Amino acid sequence: MRYLKESDLLEILPSLGIIVGKDGQKLHMNSSRILGFDITNLQSIKEDAYYEMIEAGDRNVEYVMVSTVVKLLDTLSLFPVYLYAIDNEWLDEEIAPLLANNMLTKEEADVLTDIQQEGKGMDVIIIEHTSIQQMVRILVPQMTVFSKRCYLLDSMGRVLISFSADDEISFDTNDQKVYDKARESLLKLTNTPFNIIWAEDYT
Repeated sequence: MRYLKESDLLEILPSLGIIVGKDGQKLHMNSSRILGFDITNLQSIKEDAYYEMIEAGDRNVEYVMVSTVVKLLDTLSLFPVYLYAIDNEWLDEEIAPLLANNMLTKEEADVLTDIQQEGKGMDVIIIEHTSIQQMVRILVPQMTVFSKRCYLLDSMGRVLISFSADDEISFDTNDQKVYDKARESLLKLTNTPFNIIWAEDYT
C-alpha cells in the first residue's frame, strides 16, 4: 500500500471530475449523467413485501458486499484506487477491546494497526491490485464497528464508490462501458445476501 496526504487528493479531485459537497463530507461526480447502483443490506422477504435489515450486527453480509465490490473493481481493471475517509482516521480506537469482543478479526486488526503505526491514520490509501485483501480488511470495519463513511475512486475519475455505516455501498460512474460491464457482471450473481438497486430503474 502507498499513501497520499488528504490535502493532495483534494487538490487533484477537480481534475478527476469529483467535487466535494457543501457539507465538506460528501463527494460527488461533476457530471450531467451518472450511471450506477446501490448494494444494500436490505432483502425482500417476498416480492411484494417491505424490506428489512438482515441480521443486524452480523458482519458476514458486509464482508460479502465489500468483497463483491472489490472483485468487481478487479473485473473492471480499475486499479490503482484511492481509499479516502474524510477527516477521519482509519483506526481511532484501542485494538484490544475490539478483538476481545470479536468486533474485529486479527487480520483486520493487523492491517489497521500497521497503518496507525506508520502514522498514516489520516492519509488517503492507494491500493494496487496486489493489495485486494488488505482493502477488504480496511473497509469492512469502517462500515461496521467504526460507522464511518468513506470513499473509493479510481485514478482516472471513472468511478466513485461510497461506503456508508447504514450498510449501503453506492457505485457511481460516468463511463458507459464501465457501467455496462459492471451491470453484466453483477447480474450473473445468484443467492446474494444483499439487494442491488439500479439507478436506471428510478429514472
